[in-house]
Amino acid sequence: SGALILGGLYAADAFVASCGVVGLFGATATAVLLRLDLQATCSGLFGYNGLLVGLGLATFLVGEQWCLLVLSLVLGALSTVLQQSLGNALVPTFKCPPFTLAFNVTLVLFVAASYKLGRFHPAPFLAPALGADAPLAQDSAPDGAAAIGWALHAALVSVGQIFLCNSAVTGALIVGGMAVASRVAAAVAYLGALGGVALAVGLGAAHAEVAAGLWGYNASLGATAVFTFFYPNGLCCVFAAVAVALSVVLDGFFKASFAPLGVPTGTLPFCFAAIAVVLTHGQVPGLAPVAISDVASPEDHLYSARAARTDRPDDDDEAPSTTRTDPNKLEAITIEQPAHPA
Repeated sequence: SGALILGGLYAADAFVASCGVVGLFGATATAVLLRLDLQATCSGLFGYNGLLVGLGLATFLVGEQWCLLVLSLVLGALSTVLQQSLGNALVPTFKCPPFTLAFNVTLVLFVAASYKLGRFHPAPFLAPALGADAPLAQDSAPDGAAAIGWALHAALVSVGQIFLCNSAVTGALIVGGMAVASRVAAAVAYLGALGGVALAVGLGAAHAEVAAGLWGYNASLGATAVFTFFYPNGLCCVFAAVAVALSVVLDGFFKASFAPLGVPTGTLPFCFAAIAVVLTHGQVPGLAPVAISDVASPEDHLYSARAARTDRPDDDDEAPSTTRTDPNKLEAITIEQPAHPA
């Protein structure tokens, strides 16, 4: 999976991808040096923020290449500290992961600071803008059958924009890489992006921005998060659609709010949408949350839920004298592997 995604990044822009790899190294090395949770480190839970930080710095800043590489290393390391801090704040109290908040905090703070620094400058397209751009009536998109191909292509570009790549080829490689690990997650990521594209067009977002993937990538992440942190079922699909809608609306909010500041929105819309959905855990009948320590692929969650239903005896049956009637075992199944209602 990682090799396909990395190949997609280098296909889009070798220098940006190199900054991402340097950030990944800085984040992972810092986690090892600080002796943070080894399983989390090996699973990439610290490195992915560093990767995004490096990609973001190379995309949104202008400076000498060697300076950007060094900065990616340093701020990638900082993202690991922030990830651990945010995890300590969110996981024990709210049972909610920090998602990519560490990446967003690191990127937004430094891009904002770069307006007062001499060695780095924000990219020209980040120039502060007061007020909304004139929408969109003059902004055209294909009609009829061509619109379907346009939307499918925009959804692929949206998946590529998860890693700051304006490329359908990169998006296709990312979907392929995800499919190696989880076909369900890959399908949900693409369908979430497609839903974000459709909703953004329906709400009147600029078609050029939609085609560039700038309205679909947060929706893709939001839908994937729901299928990662809840056991997949019909209600999970409904909440994935809710996450897509929230991501698109929050995308518009952050775009309008950050435009006068001249800083990128990153994946903040996704973070807020995903946190809002995950915080419903345990309160919506039929929507069963996955314990953070048990998070794996949607296929693994489906298997464990079915296994729990199989192992739990019917309430009307007399419990036979076997190990399955052990109350400790039944309690463990109920807590750790919650089953969906039939």
